[in-house]
Amino acid sequence: TAFKQQRLKSWQPLLTPKNVIPIFFVIGIIFLPIGIALYVSSESVKEVVLDYTKCKNGGQPPLPIRSWSYDRINNENVCSLQFYVLEDIKKPVYLYYRLTNFYQNHRNYFKSYDPEQYKSATLLQKVDSACSPFDKKGDQQYYPCGLVANSYFSGKPTILY
Repeated sequence: TAFKQQRLKSWQPLLTPKNVIPIFFVIGIIFLPIGIALYVSSESVKEVVLDYTKCKNGGQPPLPIRSWSYDRINNENVCSLQFYVLEDIKKPVYLYYRLTNFYQNHRNYFKSYDPEQYKSATLLQKVDSACSPFDKKGDQQYYPCGLVANSYFSGKPTILY
């Protein structure tokens, strides 16, 4: 058949400036209102950026953080921030965090974990060599081991108002 032999009839438009430029203008006119709507919507977003990297060291916090404290509560390190929000923010309020110089898709990071440790509830005696450099510290075994477990973000943000 013509379909199996890849000999179906086809249309090959002649791409000349006379044909292409009007098409680009029509597409541009169609997408211009969409772009304006997206821009206006993104400009209405209110954002407060808080850098609490140096919370553990103490000292004067950067604005808009009013004060911060670093405590150890129930074997957990807790960084408490008090900050001002200068404008009213309507519901819903979203909280995001940003990590810099963190390459989760890097080959060494991606390979540095032991899947057996995640499957088993018991401590394995033999540590997989893929966990290096976070497999052992002296005689003690890291559990779970590897860069993946070592870089786990364990923040528990709480917003009080």
